[in-house]
Amino acid sequence: MFLFTILLISCGENHIDKTVQSNEINPVDLVYPQLDTENSRWFFFASASRPFGMVNLSPDTEVDGAWGSGYRYKVDTVQGFSHIHAWQLSGLSVIPVGLTEKNKQTIYKDYKSKFDHETEQIAPGYHYIELQRYGIEAQLSSTKRVGFHKYAYPDASKPAILFNLNGTLGPSDITDGILNQVDGKNLSGELTIAPTHRRPKPVKLFFSVALNQEVKSIEQDEVTGNYLLTLDEGTQEVLMKVAISYTSVENAKENLETELSHWDFDTVVTASKKEWNDMLSRIEVSGGTEKDQKRFYTDLWHALQGRRIISDVNGAYPDNTGDSFRVGQI
Repeated sequence: MFLFTILLISCGENHIDKTVQSNEINPVDLVYPQLDTENSRWFFFASASRPFGMVNLSPDTEVDGAWGSGYRYKVDTVQGFSHIHAWQLSGLSVIPVGLTEKNKQTIYKDYKSKFDHETEQIAPGYHYIELQRYGIEAQLSSTKRVGFHKYAYPDASKPAILFNLNGTLGPSDITDGILNQVDGKNLSGELTIAPTHRRPKPVKLFFSVALNQEVKSIEQDEVTGNYLLTLDEGTQEVLMKVAISYTSVENAKENLETELSHWDFDTVVTASKKEWNDMLSRIEVSGGTEKDQKRFYTDLWHALQGRRIISDVNGAYPDNTGDSFRVGQI
């Protein structure tokens, strides 16, 4: 209500004649995610996320430091799609790539891709981006604890996915990254989010991954410690679910199976849009210009991302407040 009052006072002081009615369009359609992303902080932007979601999935154009990192509008190069954009926390960056005989030798260090805002689409809970270097169309969405990826590779490509589980990512260094193959279409792993000067203790992140395509091979780079997952040559559409947990791999898998048991990407996008609209609709505004209302609902969208949940679907949560780590239970 405080924000609502401030908005009306501001509109009145500016004597704005052009007004819009709140019932002409859904609040979720008034959100402009790119607003203020020219010089944002790591946790500011998370397009493919749910209200207070554990997963905050979005493309990263800058990955060095807490300030001026994450998705920055004026930077035209994607460095990965990471699943955590929180205060002093980051982790689990992946990027689809197309392999050639030449780049397979350098892909672990040279994998970034240009993109164009003209073809990009962003809405609360959804992000579409074209990786021009590889001709790959990537779509991102999520549930609260599971990131959902949809990749379209070009014909006759050698499709692969790079898992950057070690290195600097926003406010944190990522270390001890491990990726294991469970079976033909399922993976699991863990990594450590190293301490920062504001967060003195390390944080463990566990994850479970499911694909709709068979994994051809997994290779680990000896220098970076990162992993390259290859798929059958000519594979065009790849769906990938990535569930996370701060307590265990088993709980990450349970998060995946509970929240995303199907493979219908469009259904997840629609459900995410509805959840965002339901939350944003709790505050109705009238008057002012369309620009004023876009600013209001965009700021409210950011506020509803706010502090992220850290508990699993079964109520398990990480407790780092004592001398040693423990798993608590809600």
